[in-house]
Amino acid sequence: MSTRSQTTNDTESSTTVAPSRTGQPAPFPGEFSEYVQAKEKLDTSLSRAEEQVTSAYDLDSPSDPETCLVAAFGLLEEAVTHHDVADKALWAIDRVRDVTLAYYRSKGVGDLSQSHQRLRNCLHDCELGACMVAKMRKLQDNDDESGISQQATLELITQVYADAQRLESLIQSTMSASTRSAPE
Repeated sequence: MSTRSQTTNDTESSTTVAPSRTGQPAPFPGEFSEYVQAKEKLDTSLSRAEEQVTSAYDLDSPSDPETCLVAAFGLLEEAVTHHDVADKALWAIDRVRDVTLAYYRSKGVGDLSQSHQRLRNCLHDCELGACMVAKMRKLQDNDDESGISQQATLELITQVYADAQRLESLIQSTMSASTRSAPE
């Protein structure tokens, strides 16, 4: 269900800047090493988040929304690693959210239980991750001779750093709450 296994063959993605829309490697000068560092931190945060979700939930039943959540994290990582498929991955994340909400409606859930509320929180984290991917794509597109200043690009890098840290913190707090209380 998850696309993570397909990303393991892309050994260059963690050390080089992904191709721009023109198909050419983004020729960032040395001072833009922050871009690569931000991307690596984002990849690490998403991988760690997926591991935490996987260990916190029982994934034996593929119909559970928890399984959809793990798939969403895999799609996020795919979108970050491969800019050319980011749109497709983000669309799939939207579909994961829709499927999960449909699950709640089919069960007649009015007031969400504590565990379901935690899951909703995790889906919110996925949406935050999708916003980060969008920022990374904007950062990537800035290299396409768009006239964006270096200062604006560096400010965007700073935002990506902050978002990556916030996502990691949210996931950790959500998973900590999950492991402290018994699942339904």
